This record gives sequence, C-alpha cells and structure tokens, in this order.
Amino acid sequence: MSERRFRRTPGGVSSLGLHLVWCPKHRRRILGGRVAARCGELLERIADERGWQIVAKEVMPDHVHLFVRVGPTDAPAAVVRAFKGRHRASVAPRVPVPAQPGEGVVVAVVFRRLGRLCFGVDGAPLHRASVGRGDGVMRRAYVFRLRPTARQHIALAACVESHRELYNAALQERRDAWAHCKTRIKYGDQSAQLTQVREARPDVAVWSFSSQQTTLRRLNKAFAGFFRRVKTAKPGVKPGYPRFKGRARFDSVEWPKDGDGARWLPEAKRVYLQGIGGVKVDLHRQVVGRVKTIQIKRQGRRWVLVLSCDDVPANPLPATGCQAGIDVGIASFVTTSDGEHVDNPAGAVLRRIG
Repeated sequence: MSERRFRRTPGGVSSLGLHLVWCPKHRRRILGGRVAARCGELLERIADERGWQIVAKEVMPDHVHLFVRVGPTDAPAAVVRAFKGRHRASVAPRVPVPAQPGEGVVVAVVFRRLGRLCFGVDGAPLHRASVGRGDGVMRRAYVFRLRPTARQHIALAACVESHRELYNAALQERRDAWAHCKTRIKYGDQSAQLTQVREARPDVAVWSFSSQQTTLRRLNKAFAGFFRRVKTAKPGVKPGYPRFKGRARFDSVEWPKDGDGARWLPEAKRVYLQGIGGVKVDLHRQVVGRVKTIQIKRQGRRWVLVLSCDDVPANPLPATGCQAGIDVGIASFVTTSDGEHVDNPAGAVLRRIG
C-alpha cells in the first residue's frame, strides 16, 4: 500500500478517500478463513487495476471495512459498483450459507483538503459492533401464548386500539395535507408531533413512545410500498393507496428494542409491557439468541407474544450426499423413490377433490 496522501493533476491537488462498509444479509458471520482471505485478495486486485490506493482494510466475520483513495473524477457510486460487482460474484459461491455481500452498503465519503476534514454521505461516527466466532447464525422468531389476567386482557386491547387510532390519525393527516395544499408529510414530521400529542392526551401517554414510533414507521412503510407500485404499475392495475385500519385489520403492536417500553423476563416466564405490567408467558421452549424486537398479537380471543431474536446458531444438519423423491397419494400415504410405501394413517378421512 502506498502512503501517498495527495494526488497532483493538471487541475490541482486533491486527496479523496472513501470509507466503504459491506454487511452480509442479517449480519451473518460468514466471512472467515479462506473466504476472508479471498475477499481481501479481490479488493487488492480491483484497486490495483484502477489505480486506487487501499489505505486500510479489515475483513471481519460479519462486515468488511475498506478505506481507499481514488481520483477526483471517480464517483462514489462507481467505486462501490466496481468493488461490489466482481467481489460478490467471486466470494458468494464459496460461502456456505446464502449471502449477499452487496446488500446494506454504507458509504461514508471523506474529503480532505488543505488540512480541513469534512464529512459527506453518512459521515457520522461508525459504530463498531463486537463480533464473535465465524460460525453461521440466523434471525429467528419465537411465538408463545400469553396468559393475561382479566385486567391485563382489557389493557392489551386498549393498547392495540390506541395504536390503531394513531395509525389512522397519521394516515388522515397525510391525506388532508396532500388534498388541501399538495404537501407531503413524512415520518420525521409526524414523529416530532408525538411529544405534543402525549402531553394533550394522557390516555396516549400511557403507552410506550417507541412502540408509537414503530406504528408511524409501519404507516411510512405502507406509503413507501404505494409509491414503489406507482412507479412500476402495469396498465389497468391499481397501485393500492394505504387504507384505514378497522378493528379486524389491526391486531398487533411492536416494541423495537428489548428494554425500551417492553422487557423479556425469561427467569420469571413473563414479559413486561409499559402500561400493562408483567404478563405471564406459556414458555414451552427455550429462547436462544439476543432478543431484538418484542411484539404482541391478537389471534381471536387469544394473545400471543412474538420474540424476534438475532445471533441464533443455525446448527445445520450434516450433509448425507443422498437424494430422495417423495410422492404423496391416495392409495398409499407416501411412496419414496426407493420403492418404500407408507400406508395411510388409521382413521384418516380422505376427501375427493373435484
């Protein structure tokens, strides 16, 4: 690696550096061993071919850091495409689990000129997350039934109803702003109003601020999908404008972080929810990994808890090297490619289709 800081061209003297970060999908820890070495070799080769200088490089199990100096005419998007294209095609076949190194690219553009340092795209300080071994991990959701008391059952219903009211009110505000003065309301505008709403409405302030922000993000996601469908709509197909939610169409509330308005208590087999209290959980299996989000959902007259966990070990089954075909029929329940027949279960009722 060259230590030359400044590049001299007929137009002047410049020093342009790009800080690139690649993250595999779901931050899977797959970049280790030969895969990490291969990734580093490809980055060096691509930089040498284009005359760029790699100042710093770090290949971690779940992300790649790269600081490279480029010319004044090299656009950041072109640099990202140059590294991402070949490097994804060359590394992905060697990865034991599905990976997309190009997804989630964060680009921090740093311009250094005459001793002054200013930040461009996403120039905030980079958060360095701790990483462990290079084993495969995954994200998984655990679903448990809640056993609320009579008071908690009423509080859960009130919580869902309050968030449904917030969703519909935010949707109405967006509709009216566009219909009356062609103004587009965004998530940041509505999230900033939550403090005033909670001061004016004590019944709304009972619930978690974070869960209410998640409800507004849910509406923002619906509008993002609508605008995407408008751009790619086919003739005669309606893109589908976001609709108001009735009681039968809004049945869940989510907390984006464990400990922020909701807390998972595995030792007590309970989950604490702000405004509701500790609700008993029918814990029928062990929760593995780090709890990321907590969600309650209404299913008929029942309530269930959904825990979304990160860093759950994948534990894949060992490969056998064998292939098998299975045919499900009526005369016999299952027929395998090895010629084995499995009779229908005793007492099974078969219905004719047609």
